[in-house]
Amino acid sequence: MADAIVRNVTHEVGRYWVQSRSQPDQEHLCDLLYFDGNGKCSCQNFQFTCEPKLVRGAKPDKTLRCWHLRLAREVFLQDVLTVMARKEKDGAKPKRTEYQLKR
Repeated sequence: MADAIVRNVTHEVGRYWVQSRSQPDQEHLCDLLYFDGNGKCSCQNFQFTCEPKLVRGAKPDKTLRCWHLRLAREVFLQDVLTVMARKEKDGAKPKRTEYQLKR
């Protein structure tokens, strides 16, 4: 993914400010918990293309996420994995669970 500034919203889990690609002086607010974890973004692409489908009941899907949401999710995942890795390194190993991914 292209370089952009991604900042977490202080004291708000799953919310990020993501720098716009087309207008670098602007940021879009991404909330990863909306629409059952699909996320919601303040950009026009999401509002006019993705959000209407989700409002009508579409299930969360990577095709219903704008560039900003994909970038925020990547940062969120890296943050979570970093915390988990540090805890495991310190001896507080999390319980391992198997998940079957639906394709």
